[in-house]
Amino acid sequence: MSEELLGAEVDGWRVVLRLGQGATGAVYEARKGGRRAAIKIVRPDVTSPSTLARFQREARLLMGLDHPNVVGCYGAGESDGFAYVLLEFLGGGALDAYLRRVGHLSAPQIVWLARQLLAGLAEVHGRGIVHRDLKPANVLLDARGTPKLVDFNLARGEALPSDLNVTTDGTIIGTPYYMAPELVEGQEVGPRTDLYALGAMLYHLLLGSPPYEGSSSLAILQKHMTAEVPDPCAQDPEIPPQLGAALRTLLAKSPADRPASAAEALELFAGLDEAPLEVDGPGPARRRRPRRRGHGSGTWEGTASGVREATRAVPRPGQSTTRRRRRAGVSRTPSSERAGPDRSGEQEEATAPHDPERLPDAGAASPEGAWEGGSDLLDVPPPSRERFAEPEPLPVLRRSRLLDTAAALASAVALLHVADLVLRAEGQAPLDALAVRLGWFADPGTAEGDLARGLLGAIRRLFRFLDGHRLLWAGAVLFILLDRLLSVVLRVGPLGAFALRLRLVVNRGLGRAAAAARDLEFFDRRLEAGDLLSSAGLAAEAAEVYRRGGYRELEAEALVAAGKPKAAIEAYRQAGSESAPLHLARLGDPSVDSARLLAQRGLFDEAIAVHLRAGRRFEAAGLLEEQGRFAEAAELYAEGHALGAAREYWHAIGKQGSLDEAPARLARHAAGLFEREGAKARAAELYERARDFERAALLFEEAGDLRGRARCLLAGLPQRGPLDEAARARLLDAGAALEAAGDPEGIPLLLRAGETARAAELAERLPDFPQAAELFARAGQPARGARCALKAGNRRLAAKLHEEAGEFGAAKVLYEELGAHAEAAACAERARATQTASRRVPRSRRGPAASGASRRPRRGARGASRARPSLAGVEDPAELVGEALGSWRLKELVEAGRSVWTYRAAPAEAGPRARLWVVCPRLATTPEACSDFVRVVRASVGCSGPHLLETVAADCARGLCFVVGEDSSAPTLEGVAAAEAPLSPARAARLGVGLLRGLSRAHTQGLAHLGLTPARVHAATDGGARVEGLGLWNWLVSSAGPREVLDPRYAAPEQARGEAGDAASDQYAAASILYKLLTARLPHSSKTPEGFWALHAGDARPLPLGQLRPDLPPLLRDVIMRGLAKSPRRRHASARAFERALAPFAGRGAPRP
Repeated sequence: MSEELLGAEVDGWRVVLRLGQGATGAVYEARKGGRRAAIKIVRPDVTSPSTLARFQREARLLMGLDHPNVVGCYGAGESDGFAYVLLEFLGGGALDAYLRRVGHLSAPQIVWLARQLLAGLAEVHGRGIVHRDLKPANVLLDARGTPKLVDFNLARGEALPSDLNVTTDGTIIGTPYYMAPELVEGQEVGPRTDLYALGAMLYHLLLGSPPYEGSSSLAILQKHMTAEVPDPCAQDPEIPPQLGAALRTLLAKSPADRPASAAEALELFAGLDEAPLEVDGPGPARRRRPRRRGHGSGTWEGTASGVREATRAVPRPGQSTTRRRRRAGVSRTPSSERAGPDRSGEQEEATAPHDPERLPDAGAASPEGAWEGGSDLLDVPPPSRERFAEPEPLPVLRRSRLLDTAAALASAVALLHVADLVLRAEGQAPLDALAVRLGWFADPGTAEGDLARGLLGAIRRLFRFLDGHRLLWAGAVLFILLDRLLSVVLRVGPLGAFALRLRLVVNRGLGRAAAAARDLEFFDRRLEAGDLLSSAGLAAEAAEVYRRGGYRELEAEALVAAGKPKAAIEAYRQAGSESAPLHLARLGDPSVDSARLLAQRGLFDEAIAVHLRAGRRFEAAGLLEEQGRFAEAAELYAEGHALGAAREYWHAIGKQGSLDEAPARLARHAAGLFEREGAKARAAELYERARDFERAALLFEEAGDLRGRARCLLAGLPQRGPLDEAARARLLDAGAALEAAGDPEGIPLLLRAGETARAAELAERLPDFPQAAELFARAGQPARGARCALKAGNRRLAAKLHEEAGEFGAAKVLYEELGAHAEAAACAERARATQTASRRVPRSRRGPAASGASRRPRRGARGASRARPSLAGVEDPAELVGEALGSWRLKELVEAGRSVWTYRAAPAEAGPRARLWVVCPRLATTPEACSDFVRVVRASVGCSGPHLLETVAADCARGLCFVVGEDSSAPTLEGVAAAEAPLSPARAARLGVGLLRGLSRAHTQGLAHLGLTPARVHAATDGGARVEGLGLWNWLVSSAGPREVLDPRYAAPEQARGEAGDAASDQYAAASILYKLLTARLPHSSKTPEGFWALHAGDARPLPLGQLRPDLPPLLRDVIMRGLAKSPRRRHASARAFERALAPFAGRGAPRP
C-alpha cells in the first residue's frame, strides 16, 4: 500500500512520506503547498467492520470539534478503495515519547499540562462525548509543545448518534494503566472516567511510573479497583502537597468522589505555578530523581500484534525505560547529545499471551504517531546541514558580450587619446592632418562633409573632456580591463557579480525560485539555493541542488518530499552519518545493514520493526530474545511455525541439523519460550506439534486443558487390538481427563478401559440419557439407568430397569401407564413377596433406623395407605427420624439449623440415599406458603454440574415442606476448616475455585444460593468443592426475611440491611469461607447474632489478610478482600470473574471445569 500512495494526491494533498504502516492501514505525511497534514487511511477489504466503523466515527467526531487542545481535522472520505481522514500534522511527537526522552516532568509542567488537557476535555465533555482511552500515547504535542487530544475511536457518549456508538457495552477496552474502576467493571462511564485516566497519566508523567503496576493486566486492573490510592508526595517529598492532593482526588475509586466535570477539576490546580513543555531541547533542566517503583512489580508482555509495534505508548509494565536502556548497553543521554532517540516498545491491546483479558488492542494508533507495525520516528533529529561528499564544480558562467564589446571600445578610445596626446606634445595635429588627408573638408557643402566635420568635432570634444578628467577615464578603463581579466581568472568579475545580484533580487521579487536558485548556485551558495527551492515546493529540484553541493541528508529529505523514498534511502546510505540509520528506519529501508546499525546503536525496537517489514521474523525474534522479551519472540516463532517457515528458520540458525528436523526444532524453540513466560497452554500446543507428547501432556494438565492432555496421551496408542498395562494406563488417564472436561469423546475411551460405570456417569452428565441408561444397565446399576431412561422418555426401558433393580413399585406404575397389565401384575406380586420376606427378618438383624422406628406405635398397612398424621407441630427435629415424607424415609439427622433441618433419606423402596432438607414448620404454616415454596424451589430442580449437588425434587407432605437433593459422603468445608485451618494457599484456592464454579453454573441459569455457609459446601474428590441446597434459601429469604433464616456469620452486608440479596451476595459468602479456610477465623467476630448483623451492615472492615497471613501472595489477598467489599458493585463482576482471578493460585491440582 505504501508504494501505491507515495506521490499520489488525495483530496488535493500530495502524499510524500509514510509515517507508519500496519496490516490494515497506514499513516502518511501529506502536503498542499506550504501546509502539512497527517493522512490516516484504512483499507475496508482487509479491515473488520467494527474497526472500519470506529475509524469512520472518529473522523466524523473530530470534524465536529474545534479546540486548541484537540487535534484538528481537515476532512475525510474514501478514495481508490480506502477510507481516509486528514488530520493536523503535529511535529512534536507523542507525550509518551517525550516522557521517555526526559524521564519525568516537573511539578510546574504537570500543572501546565493538566490545565491544557482539562480545557480540551471540557470541550469534549461539553459535546456529550467521553474519550475512554486517555493515555500519553493519545496526547500529541505540536511544534510549540501544546498538547492535543487524539484517537477518539473508543469514545462514547449520549450526544453521539447510535451508529457512532460502536463499541460493545460491558466490554473491557482501554489501556490497563489508566482505566477507571467503573470501566473495568463494565459499569456506566462518564466524564469522571476520563478524569481518572487523566489523574493516572499525570501521576505517571510526574513520577516516571504508573500508579499501579503488576505481573499481568488482570493484576493491574485488580489494583485499580481495590488497592489504596497512592500518594505522590510519599514518593517524592518535593512535590507540592496541593498537587499531590489533586492527583489523589482524580484517582478516587468512586466516581462520586471525583470532580463532576473538567471545569471543576481545574480548580484543584488553582494557585500552583506552571511551566510549559519544551519540545525542541532535551527537556527542562532539573535534578534527576531516582526511579521509584509504583505499587506492584513484574512484567507484562504484549500480544502478537504488539510484537509488530516498533514503539510503545508507555514503558513495559514492571520495567522502566532506564533499566531497558542499561540492559541494551545504551546510556540515557539528552536528545541534544545523541543522534536519535532510544525508544521502548509497548503493547494496546491487546490480548496478551499470559492474559486473555488484556486488552489487547485498545484502539488504533494515533495518526501522527505510529500505526501498528510502523516506527514512531517523528522525533528523529533533523537532517544534517553538513557536507557528506565533495561538491561538484560550479556551473560555468557565460561571458558577457556587452562587457567584452565595451572593454574593446574603451581600450580603442584610450589608445587613440594617448596617441593624440603624444603627437600634440610634439607639435603635431594628428586629427586635422588625418581629416585633410581623408578629404573631409574638400567639399564643405555636401552632406558627407558636414558629417565628417561633426564627427571630428565630437572627437575633439571627447578628447578635451578626457584631458580635463584624466584620472576618471583612466580609472574607468583600468576597471573594465581588470573586470575582464578577473572574469577569466575567477569565473566572474565585479561587474558580472553586480549584474547577477541584481538579477537575483529581481527573480526573488517576482517569485522565480528556480531562476533565483540558479543565480545562487553561481555564487557557490547551493545550500541557500536548495532551501529556496524547498520552501517553494520544488523538492525534486532542491534535491538535485543539494546533491551537487554534497548535502546528502538534505538531498534525501528533499527526495522524501518529492515522493521518491527509494532514492532518499540511497542518499542516506551515501551520507553514512550517525543519524542515517534512524532516517533509513523511518523510510522503511528493509536491508539487514539498516537493522544491524539500529541494533548497534541500541535502537532494538526500530531494528525489530525493520526485520518485520522485510519479512525476517526470525531475525526479529532473535533480537527480542536478546532483550529478554521472550513472549513476543515466542509469538513470532509460533507464527513462523504456523506458516510453515521451517526452511527460513533453518537458514536463520545457520543450518544447524537437518532440514527435516527444522519444523520440530522451531516448535520446541517457541514452546520453550512460552513455557519460560508461563504461557503453558501455548507451550503445550507447540510441544504437541513437535511430537513431544509427554511434555505437552504435562503442560496441558497444568494449564487446565484436559482435552489437550487427552490428545497427547492417546498419541501413539493403537486404535484397535489388545493393550499392555502401560498403554491401558494412558488410555484410562485420557478417558479420565475427558471425563473431567465433560467431553463425550471420553465415553468410548472409558469403555475400552473397562470403566463402564464411569462412562455411564459421563453420559448422564452430558446429558446423553439414552446412552447413560444403557451403560448403567451394563454396569450393573439398573436403578440409575432407570432414572436416565425416564429422562430420555423411554418408559418401557425404565420399567424394565426398575424391575431389575428390585424397585417393583416404580416398575408397576410405569407398566400400568404403558398398558402392560401382565407385567404390572407380576411386579406387584414380586413387591408383595419382597415385603413379606423383609418382615421375617429378626429384629436384631435390622439397622438402627429400623430399630428406632419400631419404638413408635405401629400402624397397620391399611391405615398407612389411607393417610398419615400431620407433622406440622413437630418442634424437635430428631422426632422426624424414621418418618416418611412422600416416597422418602428420613434415616439420619445431619444438621438442625434455625430455619432448615437436614437429613439423610432413602426412597421408600430400594434406591440410593439422598439429602433431604425440611423447612422448619413455623416458616410454612399455610397452604399458600407451601404452594409458593414448591413453585419457587422447583425452578432449581435439574440444575446440575460437577460442582453442584443436584436438587432432585421439592414437595410438601404431612404439613412439611421439603427439598430432596443429591447426597455426598465427603466432608463439608466446615469440617475441613475445623480440622485443617489455616490451609495452604493452593489448597484453599482449589476449594474456592470449585465453590465458585458451582455458583457460576447456578448464576448462569438465573439462580442464586443466598444461604451459603461452609456446612453447605462439600470437599470434592478432585480437590475442588460441591455446593448443596440450591434453590431452598431463595424462598426462605423472600418469605421470612434474611435475618430470620440466614446464618449471620456469612450473610452479606446488603442481606444484613434487610435486602434479599443476589449473586453478588454469594460472592461475599464465598470470600468469607475462603477467609476462614486461610486464617481459621471469620472476617468479623462477635458473640451474638445481632453483633454479626451489625458488623456486616456497618462500616467495619475485616482485618487485612496480609496481617494474619504474611505468606499469602499479595494478589491472592486482593482477590479475596475484593469479594468482601461492602458494596456489591465493588466486588468481582461475577462469580466467574472471581473464579478466574483465584484460579492461578490453585496450582496443578485445580478442579476441572
